[in-house]
Amino acid sequence: MRNLPPKLLLILCSCSLITALPGADRVYSLPWIGAITDFGLYSGYLPIPGTLKQLHYVTALSQSNWQTDPVIVWFNGGPGCSSMLGFFQEHGPYVQENGAQNFSANEWSWNREASVVYIESPAGVGYSICPDEVECAFDDDNSALDNLAAILQLMTSKFPELQKNELYISGESYAGVFVPKLAEQLDYMIGNCTENKSCSYIPNFKGFLVGNGLTDPEQHTRDTQLEMFYYFGMVDQYHYTQISKYCLKMDYQREECEDWWNEVELAASWVNPFDLYGKCYLNDNAARYARFMEQPQYAGMLKIGKQKVGSTPPCLWDGVLIGYLNQDDVKEALHIIPQAKKWDVCYDMLNYASGIGSLDIYTKLRGKYRMLKYSGDTDAVVSIYGTREWINRLNWDITREWHMFHISGHQVGGYVEYRENDTFVFANIHGAGHMAPQDKREASYHVISKFIKKEII
Repeated sequence: MRNLPPKLLLILCSCSLITALPGADRVYSLPWIGAITDFGLYSGYLPIPGTLKQLHYVTALSQSNWQTDPVIVWFNGGPGCSSMLGFFQEHGPYVQENGAQNFSANEWSWNREASVVYIESPAGVGYSICPDEVECAFDDDNSALDNLAAILQLMTSKFPELQKNELYISGESYAGVFVPKLAEQLDYMIGNCTENKSCSYIPNFKGFLVGNGLTDPEQHTRDTQLEMFYYFGMVDQYHYTQISKYCLKMDYQREECEDWWNEVELAASWVNPFDLYGKCYLNDNAARYARFMEQPQYAGMLKIGKQKVGSTPPCLWDGVLIGYLNQDDVKEALHIIPQAKKWDVCYDMLNYASGIGSLDIYTKLRGKYRMLKYSGDTDAVVSIYGTREWINRLNWDITREWHMFHISGHQVGGYVEYRENDTFVFANIHGAGHMAPQDKREASYHVISKFIKKEII
């Protein structure tokens, strides 16, 4: 077994030096929201040893029993999009609803029964900093190592009281790569530490959660987008038939293929691709949509080595949040350092080389950890069609058949299936899009809460 990287050893060798919550990072109040009294809220930085990189984090301690409740670490995707979206729009304790000008308390915040950590990654995204351009070239592997270093810093230098708590990692979209890659690194580290008895801290890692995550580039393609557009009534029979017959898997058998695809994408360009039933909020959506769908991981042509990704997604209600997170009083409350650049939803100039997905990691970690894959079924960017395909390709035995689950008022929240002795859970969040916890807060919380409590959904 190979040795741990030096920057991880440096953290593990010094982890016993800190014994208290990070008082300097405590957030006592936020503009527009007011005093934070029901739980501990923290915001600060996690330096990556041996580099100038620092990842910004926010921790919302559990509102129930933070000393024993699980810890969930969250990453938004992109790559290049800020995890402050997860905190302020999806499942944080105070969220901004679509179309709203302010924040409201979130009844279905994930920190009701878990301590939730939001990390802005890779360095340079959001409030995170990457001062040395040489260090700012990322790929799936080195970003996973940075994320692991950040978690170790978090649990040793910031919150040592949480070291014994169960640890889950989570995320959505391109975090379908981030999270399994990080799980792979955690698994390797745990094995190395256990074998060599060389680490004073070993994470109590139990599993991972991925929402609408890019996993297998062969299954998340324009082909599966075509299926979504057709069955949602956005594409006519002629285009669907011709493309299905002559133009799938980039194997163009007719010279008209590119024109047909362009006509399909034009028809979809004024519709919210993240939620086909949702509202599209941006007046410049056509141009923004085109820029976004040109990204290889969403155009169905995951070109290995593609650089400069992270284009800001179309149709989102993000203008108010952008303004808010760039206010001086907000940055002061969150302890944002002067070196941080202007905050934005996604970092358009991120230098990131996309890889080949993360499907192989599921097989590698099979049975060792619990895994939850949840999907909103109105998402055309990472559709449930493609997700079903790669899950079926795993060829894992079904242990609990596909069945519906209910939320308040006897309403159907979605559907769920268990595989591999209940260690793999696939849940459909009915009526939700790409950001399922934002679109269907109660149903998403129901799934996550049951999963971390090891209860049947």
